[in-house]
Amino acid sequence: TDKLNFSVPNLAKTFFSVPVIKLKPILGDFADGLIGINAFAKSILEINYKDEYLRIHKDFKDIDKTTYSRIRMIKKRNRLHVPVTIKIKENIVIEDYLLLDIGSGGSVDIINETSVKYNFKDEITDKVKYFTKYGGVSGNSTSYNFRANSFEIGNFKLDSVIMDYSADESGFLSKQDHNIGLLGNDILDRFDVIIDFINNDLYLRPNSNYNYPFKPNKHGFNYVDRSETMNSWIVTGFYENSNAQKSGLQIDDKIISVNGKDIHNISNKEQEELWDKIDNLVLIVIRNNKEEKIEFKL
Repeated sequence: TDKLNFSVPNLAKTFFSVPVIKLKPILGDFADGLIGINAFAKSILEINYKDEYLRIHKDFKDIDKTTYSRIRMIKKRNRLHVPVTIKIKENIVIEDYLLLDIGSGGSVDIINETSVKYNFKDEITDKVKYFTKYGGVSGNSTSYNFRANSFEIGNFKLDSVIMDYSADESGFLSKQDHNIGLLGNDILDRFDVIIDFINNDLYLRPNSNYNYPFKPNKHGFNYVDRSETMNSWIVTGFYENSNAQKSGLQIDDKIISVNGKDIHNISNKEQEELWDKIDNLVLIVIRNNKEEKIEFKL
C-alpha cells in the first residue's frame, strides 16, 4: 500500500510504501500485521508480559530504571542485536549476538550457518526434528529442537533452555552477517522488558515467570488459529516420530473440534493451557471436504 496511518496511545505515525504480506497462514487470525523498529524510533517501549500491556514513553521520567539491568545492544541494518552466551554443552560455548525479535514465540532460533560451524549435527545427539510448511514468508522450514545447558543474557543465567537450530539452506535462518539467530518471547517473557530505541539499550527485570521451566511441545504438532476466517485451526507442522505424526494427522488439516469441544469455544488464553490438561487427544478434522476423527496420546 502507498500510505498507512499508524497510531497507539502516545504515538502516531504515517508510513509510505508499506508492503502487504500474506501473514495469516503463518500467524493466524490473531495478528493482522507486523510492527517494525521504525515505528518506535526516538521512543522507549515498555513491555509487561505478565499483565499483557505495552507502554510507549518519550523518556524515563515515569520509569524507575534502577530496578532493571541494562544491556547494551548494537544496531545493524536497522535491527537490534543482543549480546548473549549460549552453552550448548560442556565443550561448546558460543558468545555472540542474537537479533531481538519480540514477534517470535520461541526462545532461541540458531541459524544453520552456526550449527554447521559447531557441528551440531554430530555434537547434539538428543534432538527432535521439526518440519513446517509455514516457516515464515519463505515457506517450508526444517529445524531441530534441543535442550542447551544454559543461556546467559546480561547478568542473568537460565539453565536447561529448550531452543532450536535451523537446517534451512535458504531463507532468513540459513545465514546472517551480524547475528547467530533470533531471541524470542519464550526468553523475554520471563522479564519485565524496556527497549530504549533512542540509545539502543535493553533493560530486563525478572518477573514471576523467571524460574518457570522450559517445556517441550507436548502435543507433537503446531497449528494456527483461523477460527474467524476459516472456522478451524490449521495444522502447520510436526515433530518427527511424534504420536501426532503417527496418528495420520496431516499439514493443512482443519481442526474443528478438540476432545468434543468446538474450537470456536476455546479462547486464545485457554489454548495456552489446553495441552497441559489433557493426556488423550481426540480431534475432528476436515480434509478434502470430509470430516475425519484422529486420536492419539500426548
